Amino acid sequence: MVGLAVLLVLLRSGAGGDSDASGPHRPPEPARTPAQRAPEIARPDPLTTTEARTGEAESDAGAASRNSPADFEGRGSIRGRVSVAQGVRFPANWTAVVRPSLYLRGKERAVERADARAGGEREFTLPDLPLGGYDLTIEAPGMNSQVLPVLLVRGAEHPFVTIDLYPTGFLHGLVRGEDGSLAPELLVTLERNTTRKRRTTLTGPTGTWRFEDVPDGEYRLYLGPVEAPLLPADDLSFRAPSMSFPLRELPATASLMIYTVDTAGRRIGGVKVQGFGSAGGRIRGVTDDRGAFLARYLPPGHFNISARDEEGRRGKMVSDIDLGPTQELNVPVR
Repeated sequence: MVGLAVLLVLLRSGAGGDSDASGPHRPPEPARTPAQRAPEIARPDPLTTTEARTGEAESDAGAASRNSPADFEGRGSIRGRVSVAQGVRFPANWTAVVRPSLYLRGKERAVERADARAGGEREFTLPDLPLGGYDLTIEAPGMNSQVLPVLLVRGAEHPFVTIDLYPTGFLHGLVRGEDGSLAPELLVTLERNTTRKRRTTLTGPTGTWRFEDVPDGEYRLYLGPVEAPLLPADDLSFRAPSMSFPLRELPATASLMIYTVDTAGRRIGGVKVQGFGSAGGRIRGVTDDRGAFLARYLPPGHFNISARDEEGRRGKMVSDIDLGPTQELNVPVR
């Protein structure tokens, strides 16, 4: 009995546990292993972060040293070979041309050079070039050339390259008046962005136009005189073999029939006529055997017109041109 009483006292006092005697008994939590403990939040070590930033700075400094002016001290050359696809006739005459690159570093040090070849030769040399960034192309009638970037730097002053030629293509389009009318004999100019070289043509009787032998590249297209186009110039990227340019509709314009006459009022031909308008537009042409020249696609406005023949006789006129039927104007030369 005494032993049983002692056992009851121990149970009521909670001996051997941490729980309150008045509350329910809770078994002790087992010890956790390191893998079962809550993970600690990783925080950057200030020293480690500083070292990382220093490393980035050192990388940037290395890139800067690779772009340093010392890399472009000296001169070099570009040698190469031209190839064509099987079945394509190699051009009889061609020219290797380098120009300052559009994108490569050192482009500000580059110059333009050319090496013309003939007689079936397929290799070229462009010597004595300042080190820098170049764009290499091959120019040949009826042939296209890729634009090949070439970087001349110390340690790579004399590279040898291979460049391919392939046939050019054609570019065509259609122009209409704002009311759907035909737009014949409209001046169309195609300008290549890299060389600023221009080609011109006139629209046909139905308003169609076409350029043959167009090399791949970036271009700007003008409808009407370049200095006063009838619409904002269009930028286009051409790739052989062909491209159909979207339809363009012209704003409302006027026409003026110009007659050049002598002091007696007789019409004379072969006279150069020029003019410009207050709202844009240009007049440029030569009167025919009847002494007539039709100026088309003129924005309405105030026009100053001058004329001059081969004998040096001159004439000037001022005229207001409005929309509607074709107007007529006599310009005397004396």
